[in-house]
Amino acid sequence: MLTNISILKRINKGSDRSKAMVSGSFLMIASNVISNLTRVGLISVLTRLYTKEQFGLWATITSATAIMATTDLGIGNALRNKLAALRLQNQAGTDDEAREYFLSVLYFFLLIAVVIAAVLLLLHNAIPYQQIFKTDDKSLQEQGTLVLLAVQSIFLLSIPLGIGSTMFFAYAESAWVAGFSIINGVLALVIISVLAWAGNSVVVTAITFFLLQFFISLAGTLVFMHRRNWHPLRVNLKRGFRRVLSLLSLSLTFAVLQFAGVFVYNATTIVVTAKVGLTESADFNLVQKLYTFLIAVYLSLYNPLWAGFAEAVHKNDWAWAKKTLSKTILITTVLFGAALLVFTFFGDVFMAILGGSRYTGHPIIFFVMGCWALFYCLYSVTVAFLSATAKIGLITVITALMAVVFTNASIFLCAKMGVAGIALWSAFTFFLLTCVAYYHSLYQIRKAQVNSVNPSL
Repeated sequence: MLTNISILKRINKGSDRSKAMVSGSFLMIASNVISNLTRVGLISVLTRLYTKEQFGLWATITSATAIMATTDLGIGNALRNKLAALRLQNQAGTDDEAREYFLSVLYFFLLIAVVIAAVLLLLHNAIPYQQIFKTDDKSLQEQGTLVLLAVQSIFLLSIPLGIGSTMFFAYAESAWVAGFSIINGVLALVIISVLAWAGNSVVVTAITFFLLQFFISLAGTLVFMHRRNWHPLRVNLKRGFRRVLSLLSLSLTFAVLQFAGVFVYNATTIVVTAKVGLTESADFNLVQKLYTFLIAVYLSLYNPLWAGFAEAVHKNDWAWAKKTLSKTILITTVLFGAALLVFTFFGDVFMAILGGSRYTGHPIIFFVMGCWALFYCLYSVTVAFLSATAKIGLITVITALMAVVFTNASIFLCAKMGVAGIALWSAFTFFLLTCVAYYHSLYQIRKAQVNSVNPSL
């Protein structure tokens, strides 16, 4: 973490934008170190108190719900871009305009969330949830289905009601996000551990876990509105509807990118569980959890990085954007290259610490999943730049295409190579996406620099 921050400090040290990015990154990295250590602690507790199948169920549910979290139709990213642009304009009336955009989106998507949640509950018998959980234990399958039914409704409601939690980044207020993240991690560790030790089922602990996240994100929205003194009821419905429509074109593109990217990221766990089984997939899931811990901590940079890119783009400072993107890619490669080597040779030591002696991982799986983690982070930081420019059409199409073929390709390789085949395809997918995102970013920078010198071109 210190190495990461020290390198960041050298990116245009005198620039206010760089200082704001470094400050925001430091806060987010610190909070994510704390919150992710609590998650590691929670995983360590659950692997010891639950059977391998029960823990496999927990891992599958968390991956499935991460895909559900993308059902906001990309409106969160589009709204954040809009609020950041209005803040940077710093003109009279922009705060009222920002309030109208925010509340219009909140109420519009709250209505949609309620309708979708009701429809999914009414049609739950027609959806084959049980097929996600490959196990001979029918009771465990029923528990997994019950959790997904409850959690999908919680997630749908948390999208509009928790939208304010991420809007802090549009106002360069990372400290609030960091604070809520720490609170969420600590409370989850304490409450879920107590419930598990008390002998409660996966159903109780999983639903409680997601309810806790929902209420903390709701608190974030309330604090965000309070800090702006935004009255929650003063909304012109007709104008508010037009505000939402004006964001939909960009937001739908964000939605496809968001869903496809998250699907490819999480589908690895789901395919392994469905094709190999809960017990056999538990080892693989724990290897993946080791890397996802590092990913979660490192990608604390994402939102401060996006904020820096958004300001640079708004002010046509393309030299800063290019320099920052290049250095971030170098930092990412060095750090995750080192992590890959450590886990490849000493991964079983970390597995034993985290899950006990029952869990082991093959060096090949550690190596390939290390490549997966590296390429995913490289893809994420380049997408942060493209998102700030709103030039996400190409990477959205390619990511969506990879998402379409991902499952069938993974199943084919699983039949040929086992779990290693799925891991290899996942790593290759993000390698390809990284190449596309990086070269498209360079193209956008060169094009903007040429246009700034020769506006007529």
